[in-house]
Amino acid sequence: MAIVIRSQKFTPTKKEKATYSDISFGFTIHPNTQDLTVTTDEEAVKMSIRNLLLTNRGERFFNPKIGSDIRSLLFENYTLSTENSLKSYVENVVKNYEPRANIISVDVNNYIDDDAIGIRITFSTINSLSPVDLDLFITRVR
Repeated sequence: MAIVIRSQKFTPTKKEKATYSDISFGFTIHPNTQDLTVTTDEEAVKMSIRNLLLTNRGERFFNPKIGSDIRSLLFENYTLSTENSLKSYVENVVKNYEPRANIISVDVNNYIDDDAIGIRITFSTINSLSPVDLDLFITRVR
């Protein structure tokens, strides 16, 4: 016969908001704990999406399918099909490799004078309904 203690039976449990955390790319050290600093929640998801979009396919040795070929479109003539290709690259990469984000919209702007493309991604994280904006400005190196 099992004995159930009253406090265990009626202790309310509260659901906590799920937090996402990743190691910061700067590899900075926290001054008090001497550990690596951590980015959390929306900032961690932003950092992950930025990393996925700026990685070309084949750059990661043991997982060559991860990434997008956005940089290859910088040298193309900017047309409506180029804009649609950019949007589909962004949507596919986030949908396939970042399960924490739900894309709301993707806006692409061409900056002809700067030889660059500006991408604004509006998304929400799974545990939040508030939209988050991520702005990427991709330029040619040469």
